Amino acid sequence: ALTPAAVTLRVSGTPRFPAPVAHAMYQVAELALQNACAHAGATRIVVALADDGVEIRDDGAGFDLPKIRAFPPGAGIVRMETYAGSANLHLRLASSVGKGTIIGIKTI
Repeated sequence: ALTPAAVTLRVSGTPRFPAPVAHAMYQVAELALQNACAHAGATRIVVALADDGVEIRDDGAGFDLPKIRAFPPGAGIVRMETYAGSANLHLRLASSVGKGTIIGIKTI
């Protein structure tokens, strides 16, 4: 079940990306929002769009990234990595149990 969350969008600069880059960023952001609402129980999400990429922060349950990587990783993480790789983007995942998650995708 999806948990409702308040989403804030912050835009700085005048972000413009080639279509493949914009598509990959959109896909990663969509997965981040879905995961925050479906798995993390986030109540607040901030999406920050800038000239060099997008960052999604949530106040959800967070997760232990090394533990997730030790087992077959969640499909969402694998898909995010695939989208980022397809457009030659840098994907950053930061999360701690009980402290939310930050997902950033930036141009290289």
